[in-house]
Amino acid sequence: MDQSIPRDDDPGSLYAKSVFFRQFNDIDFYVEDADQENLYFTILKKLFSTVKIGNIFPLGGKQNLIQRAIREAEDRRISVYIADKDFDDILNTTQIVKGVFYLDRYCIENFLLEESAVVEYIKSEHPRLKAEAIRQKMNYGNELRDILNSLSDIFAVFLLIQFHQLHYKCTSLKPEKLCNETDNTRPDKHAIENYFRFVAKRLSESTNLKLHQEIEKFKSHFDVNDLTARNLSGEYVIWYLMHRIKKYFNSDSHPSLDSVRYRLAQYCTFESLENLKNSINTYITDRTTRAIEPK
Repeated sequence: MDQSIPRDDDPGSLYAKSVFFRQFNDIDFYVEDADQENLYFTILKKLFSTVKIGNIFPLGGKQNLIQRAIREAEDRRISVYIADKDFDDILNTTQIVKGVFYLDRYCIENFLLEESAVVEYIKSEHPRLKAEAIRQKMNYGNELRDILNSLSDIFAVFLLIQFHQLHYKCTSLKPEKLCNETDNTRPDKHAIENYFRFVAKRLSESTNLKLHQEIEKFKSHFDVNDLTARNLSGEYVIWYLMHRIKKYFNSDSHPSLDSVRYRLAQYCTFESLENLKNSINTYITDRTTRAIEPK
């Protein structure tokens, strides 16, 4: 059956697929990224264990998701649209649309940063290690702060690129683009300097502002002691954490980032998503109640 469904990532094909598979859901959940379908499925099945969810529907980007929510606003069928926070709250670009729920952290990967889940992941790689030994060898809090500190300038630059509308590649950059070939445990100094040089040129051409001054201004949004990494990409954090785990525990395996975040999702409690769960449940109850009220 799945072979007959379009696999392209364009909005039309993604929409067609979602329409076909609606029959297998009590509630339809829509997300932004096509490559996050399995991750979201795992998370939402944990959060809504009593709701029949056969499929999660990615829509290929935030604007596609928002526009779909607007078009389907009066549909009698209950649909939930989950959007990444990104920098929307900082840039004041959050869109209030019925059925759209924003994460209160940068992206869904931020909610995978549970120490207990990281410990379980390491145990799955090294089954003979005890949890306490793992915690002692890798001080999770210190490692996370160090990673956040190494990323604060980078994400300050990503933020100012969007704030000043410099139209330069930023948050879509993959973490490995800012590393060198021999050390993936932290951003590479030379790669960062080269990137910042191009941004500085674009900034001066557009605004006459100095990059280092703008970095200091925007860095206030990135608290290295906030271990939820609220305004930083959890994907970046997990990337560096994954490579530090390989180094500290002499791991021979080389799982992909997709594999690591999927496995972390299986170990997480997701207590941090309780507010999102309650908001969605309230919305579902309200929609259900209005649907059965006599006209």
